[in-house]
Amino acid sequence: MALASPTTWRSTAAEVINGFSRHRLLTYASAIAYQVLSSVIPFACFTLALAGVLNADSLWRDDLAPKVLDSTSRELYALLDQTVRQILERQQFFWLSVGLALTVWEISGAMRATTEALDEIYGQHEHRSWRERYAVSLGLALAAGGLAVAALAAVLVGPSTVGHGLLGTLMAYAVAAGLLALAVALTLRLAPSARQPVRWVSLGSGVIVAGWLVVLGGYVFYATHVASYASVFGGLAAAFLLIVGVYLAAVVFLVGVLIDASAREETR
Repeated sequence: MALASPTTWRSTAAEVINGFSRHRLLTYASAIAYQVLSSVIPFACFTLALAGVLNADSLWRDDLAPKVLDSTSRELYALLDQTVRQILERQQFFWLSVGLALTVWEISGAMRATTEALDEIYGQHEHRSWRERYAVSLGLALAAGGLAVAALAAVLVGPSTVGHGLLGTLMAYAVAAGLLALAVALTLRLAPSARQPVRWVSLGSGVIVAGWLVVLGGYVFYATHVASYASVFGGLAAAFLLIVGVYLAAVVFLVGVLIDASAREETR
């Protein structure tokens, strides 16, 4: 994955830094991260409701609940257990529909913020009708969001499915990398107002996928091996790091876009 012209790392870094300042990309990164974070709770409720419909409630009772009890206070566990059981047993269809709708809506908001950021980077003006913009953002929310969830699932359950150890972990991350690369390609192709030429392999997309895997893997490791939820501080620390991780993922995405945009300008 190389730039199309002999652009040095120093000049590329300078272009990225200048691009963030010129296009106010940290503001866009904050908007994208906020929308993604707003989808976490409804998505969790949707997932629990889906487990209840599929009669997979034993996953919580036999596998997850004991681990949660070991790492949290009894008061917090009692609250979580009551909430989860209500969704699994009595509110399945409500959260199956409303949870999915809220999740898709929030992710589509992140896609619309992404569209504005890409148009700002590419120097484009929105010419599509509001119906087309919302249709594209909703479609990308389902497609790219689904690929991202599949990548998360690969990292979480892949090693135990394929086999514990270095080989299982590497295979899980390879699958996640492929899924994230497809999500990036779809977003860069469909989100901007004017279609952009998208290469499946480029320096920018490589930076995005690698950065996302680092952020995802780092947070999963912290949440499963380091964090202690037995105190209020532990829970707040995990929530804070989730916010930071999602924000960093948004920043990494925009860095990758700027790298490819800079390379494209060099070839003109």
